[in-house]
Amino acid sequence: MAKTKKSPKIRLSRKGKTPLYFRISPELKARLTKKAEEEGMSITAYASQLIQNGVQAELAMEKKIEETVKQEMEPFHSLLLEQASRTSRILRVLKRAVENPSEDIETIKKKVEEESIN
Repeated sequence: MAKTKKSPKIRLSRKGKTPLYFRISPELKARLTKKAEEEGMSITAYASQLIQNGVQAELAMEKKIEETVKQEMEPFHSLLLEQASRTSRILRVLKRAVENPSEDIETIKKKVEEESIN
C-alpha cells in the first residue's frame, strides 16, 4: 500500500478571528496584564478588545468629521456655484465682445442672460 502525503493541518482561528503578532514593551505588557486581570479577561482578549474599540472609535470619528466638514462647507459650496455661474456669464460676454466689437455690451449681456435662462 502506497503512503499518501498528508497535508499540513491548519489550525482554524477561534470564532472567525485571525491571530496577530506584534511586540510591545514590558511596561505596556504589565499594564495590559493588570487591566485584563481586573476585567477578568486574558491579555489576548483584552488587547483584542482594545484594538477593536479603538478602530471603531476612529471610524466613528472620521464619519463625524466628514459630516461636520460637509455641513460647514455647504454654504460655501452654494456660493462657489453662484460665483462660477457669474464668471461663466462674464466670460461669454467678453468672448462675444471680442468676436464682435461693434455690438453694444448691454445687448450682449442681455443675450447671454437670455441664453442662461433657457
